[in-house]
Amino acid sequence: MAFMHAVMAGHTSLETGLNRVLTLLNEETPSGGTWHADLIRRVSSATGNRPPILDAELSRAADRTRRFRHVAARGYDSFDPEEAAPAVGVAELLGNRLPAAIARFHAAIDP
Repeated sequence: MAFMHAVMAGHTSLETGLNRVLTLLNEETPSGGTWHADLIRRVSSATGNRPPILDAELSRAADRTRRFRHVAARGYDSFDPEEAAPAVGVAELLGNRLPAAIARFHAAIDP
């Protein structure tokens, strides 16, 4: 249970940060029933004003933790520990690569 809550908190923090970046750039943040997935798609695509925030690999990793968070939040009574291994791997990837991705994005929008 503690592991599931840690993944949920980590992904929620990622979403909060990405939403904050969009707000700082005066971009509309996603809403509606699919906003979690829409947020990852939006920050993984370039717009006329900015490059993508997440590259393809980080986008897939963030989508994986998003999907795992959903399982943890909605189906925790049927949690399969074997499904946790991929979430751990991509969470580690996000932790290792996200700071450099944010630094590159910052340098691109504010040289």
